[in-house]
Amino acid sequence: MNKKILAIETSATVCGVAVWQSAEKNVQIILRESRAHASKIIPLVETVLTQSKLSINDIDAVAVSSGPGSFTGLRIGMSAVKGLCAGSKIPMIKVPTFDASAMEVSARLMDGSKFAVMSKVNSTEYYCAQFEVQKNSYIKMKDITIYSELEAAAVLAEIDYYAAAANWFNSPKYLNLECPSPVFIAQWAIMNGEEICADDIDLVEPDYYKEFVILRKKQ
Repeated sequence: MNKKILAIETSATVCGVAVWQSAEKNVQIILRESRAHASKIIPLVETVLTQSKLSINDIDAVAVSSGPGSFTGLRIGMSAVKGLCAGSKIPMIKVPTFDASAMEVSARLMDGSKFAVMSKVNSTEYYCAQFEVQKNSYIKMKDITIYSELEAAAVLAEIDYYAAAANWFNSPKYLNLECPSPVFIAQWAIMNGEEICADDIDLVEPDYYKEFVILRKKQ
C-alpha cells in the first residue's frame, strides 16, 4: 500500500504544501507571497488535506524541507511540522532541500547531464552542490559548499546547467528553480527518507549550514 505523505516546503519565498498518495494521486499548492509562511502554512495544510479527502490522522509521515535556505523560512516550516507530528503522533522525515531540487531537475534533463543547485547565503556568498543525472535520478558529485561569487561563477565551467532562483551569472546554462516543489519533497521522502518518531523530534533542527548573523550598520 502506498504511503500517504504530507510534504512542506518553506526554504525560500515559496510556501508549498502537498499530499502525496501515489504518482497519479497527489495534490499540491504553491503560494508565492512574501512573508506568508507563518500565517499561511497551516491553512494550506488544511486545504490540501480537504482536497485529498483525508484528515491529518490518515497521513503516514510528514516530510519537511530541511535546508539550506532561508533561516526564518526553515524555522517556521520545521516548527509547524513538529506541531503536526507531535499532536497526531506522526513521524517526521527531514528532506535535504538541494537533494529534492536535484531530483526535480533530473526529471527535466537528459541522462549524463551535469548540473549544480545554488542559492544565496547572503549578498556575497552562495550555497552550491553538484550533481549528475543518471537513469532519471541523480548522483551527487560534490556536496554543499559555500562559495564566493567568483568561486560560484567558476563552477559553471564544470557543469551543463545550474538551477537557482535567478540567473545571477547571466548564463545560458540557467534553469529557473527557486526551491523544490513539495511533491518532490514527498517523493524524496518516500524513496530515501528516514522516519523520526514523534516522541524524538524535540531536538530536530533545520540544516542551516551557516550560522545566522545580523550585520549592523556602522554609526
